[in-house]
Amino acid sequence: MELIEILALAAAVLALVKIGVNLINPTCSRKKIEKAMKNETLMIGLYIAFVAVLGYVVISALGIVNAFVAALFGASLLGLSIMVYPKQMLNLAKLMRKDRKKMALSWIIWIVLAVWTLYVLYMQYIGM
Repeated sequence: MELIEILALAAAVLALVKIGVNLINPTCSRKKIEKAMKNETLMIGLYIAFVAVLGYVVISALGIVNAFVAALFGASLLGLSIMVYPKQMLNLAKLMRKDRKKMALSWIIWIVLAVWTLYVLYMQYIGM
C-alpha cells in the first residue's frame, strides 16, 4: 500500500468516526474543538505542518494539476458544508476581508498553487 493510499484510508476512517461521534454525542466533539482552539498558535502551526506534508505527498503522487483540482473539490465540499449557515458565512466573509493579514498565508499558498498549475498547463500545451 502506497503512502497516499494509507492517507486515504486514515482520512476515510477518521471521517466516519467523526461523523459517528457527532451523530451520537455532538457536545463531545464541540468540547474538544473548544479546548484545541484555546491555543490558536499551536493549531495554526499544526495545520501548516499538516498542509506541508500532505501537500508534498499529494502533489508528488498526483502532480500539481490533479492536486489543484482535488484542492478545488475539497474547498467546494467545505463551501457546501458551511453554506447551510448563510448568516455565519457572511460574517466570516466580512471578517476575512476586514483582517487580510490573517488570510495572507492561505492566499499565498493558493496563489503559488494556481500559478504553478498555470505554468504546468502552459508548458504542457503551449510551451511544448
